[in-house]
Amino acid sequence: MSRKLMLRLAAVASTALVAAGVTALTAPPASAATAVSVVSYSSYVDGADFRHFVGEVRNDGTTNVQNIQINLQYLDASDALLATDFAFASADVLAPGEKSPFQSVDEPPAGFDHYTATVSADATDTTPNHYFTTQVTNEFTDATDFRHIAGTVRNDNTTAADAVEVLATFYDNAGTVVNTTSVVAADDPIAADQSSTFDAAAAMTPAFSSYSILTESSSPAAPATPAGEVTPTLSLAPSIISAGQRVTVTYQGTPSSTLEIWSKTQPATTYSRISSVPLDASGAGTSSHAPTKNTRIMAKTAGGLSSLQPLIQVRSVASINARRVATRTYTFTGRVYPALNGRLVSLYRNGVLTAQARTDASGIYTMTKIIARGTYSFQVRTANDTYNLGTTSPARTYSIS
Repeated sequence: MSRKLMLRLAAVASTALVAAGVTALTAPPASAATAVSVVSYSSYVDGADFRHFVGEVRNDGTTNVQNIQINLQYLDASDALLATDFAFASADVLAPGEKSPFQSVDEPPAGFDHYTATVSADATDTTPNHYFTTQVTNEFTDATDFRHIAGTVRNDNTTAADAVEVLATFYDNAGTVVNTTSVVAADDPIAADQSSTFDAAAAMTPAFSSYSILTESSSPAAPATPAGEVTPTLSLAPSIISAGQRVTVTYQGTPSSTLEIWSKTQPATTYSRISSVPLDASGAGTSSHAPTKNTRIMAKTAGGLSSLQPLIQVRSVASINARRVATRTYTFTGRVYPALNGRLVSLYRNGVLTAQARTDASGIYTMTKIIARGTYSFQVRTANDTYNLGTTSPARTYSIS
């Protein structure tokens, strides 16, 4: 039995004891002498009324980590602690910058309102076996409303790989993890430089807008020794987008090799591995991304050669609406996406600054102003900041009476 399976069975057994009214034994905490963070987390209730606690962790340190334990604290509406539990990251080992989903299925205690999550892990000399090229070739929704992500997995090791598992993490529009699933490749083992297929399925509720994939094996990593590698290059088209748009990244490197793609999105200070891109016989390849904040992207070869890190600049998107609340008094409201608490929004009337307000955590702003009678064109603007380029909303014309 693999260590991952034993840990997951232990977690299930602990949950069962709690449900039966028996005090469950708590696993000893993992060593915290590493830099691992919880990127985001959420929860949802499935069709069988089980609550799923899902999220994503990232290795922000400089060494590989294992025994990645997520500690869950169940709270009531007043933030009072009701109970605790724990789960383990889906990936066994993470290299610096890599991310893994986690999931725990539980029945929280009475009075549960929300939860918090922290993480601890141990440093390890073990190299994670993530040397696979994973390509999604088909997506479809079946009759039971499950979304399928199907494709191929190529073993890029020089030895056979056992128990090759594809881990999928699903995100909403704000980049928060809302679901996760995993599936073992159809063939076990997968011979060196050979491919297998996979079909991972996830419920469409909660809804998701994007996903990432990490593939791993329980077999020791045995990557091919690169020969004649060249430093990769990349270009962006376009390099400036509005939030919600996509940018195509074109790569050039060693023919018939695979590049690791890393990114750093504000306010992150370190790069995270987000995908891999196979290059064709001419050394060319592409990927598509839709960041919502300013993001640097980088390509790495198997031998560690890195490209330059160009910046994808992301412009905010703003809306504006007005509602008459009294004689010549109007309330202007709208949303700035992506949401950032405290972003300054300026209202302009015929190009002249008229009022200012700040967004709340949802990106919504509201300002009320007494305005002289007449017909005017109104817009809101935001300035450039660390996270996004500034924006100007569409113009709205209102007759003030």
